[in-house]
Amino acid sequence: MDFNPLNQRYNELQRSLSDLLERKQNLTLWLGWYHNVDIPVVKTKIRFFQSEKSRLTKNLEIILSEIAKQDTDIHAEASFLRSLLNPRNWFAKDQGEIHSLRSVVMNLS
Repeated sequence: MDFNPLNQRYNELQRSLSDLLERKQNLTLWLGWYHNVDIPVVKTKIRFFQSEKSRLTKNLEIILSEIAKQDTDIHAEASFLRSLLNPRNWFAKDQGEIHSLRSVVMNLS
């Protein structure tokens, strides 16, 4: 049993002081980081990454349009592939090549 009426208040203040000291330490670390940041270097890096993003976005658009064009070309060329169900095509000279091209086109679709 604690008969000292000030002990409870002392413990509350001790906890409060401990919390404030921890907050002070965190703020000191944050301020140290902030003061060590070189703003011109950060701005240069931001400009570099923005230009890099722009360049890569243009490349991506070119690649996607090329993929779309090739996809269209593949499906346009697929019309010449003969059906495997037609018996007249079973003994065609180029049937092996046609069969492998058909499997490639089917895998892309």
